Amino acid sequence: MKPHMDRNDWENSLASAGRVEHRPSNEAELRYATRLALYLWETHWKEASPHWKPLPDLMGVLTQIDNMIANLKPQKEGRP
Repeated sequence: MKPHMDRNDWENSLASAGRVEHRPSNEAELRYATRLALYLWETHWKEASPHWKPLPDLMGVLTQIDNMIANLKPQKEGRP
């Protein structure tokens, strides 16, 4: 096993384990995930990453959302 799996390796391993059906991304799912990713970016990351763009596939956008959420810090009490 490679020390780091890319998203294709991860998706293929889940598909071969019978955990997900390997199929092309549904356009509605991709649009929904992209809207969520854009909201997170505009709200939390626009200043730090002004040139960020969503990836063109569903797993890519979900990975971006995961990365953005993982790096969020809790707000201190009394601060908006």
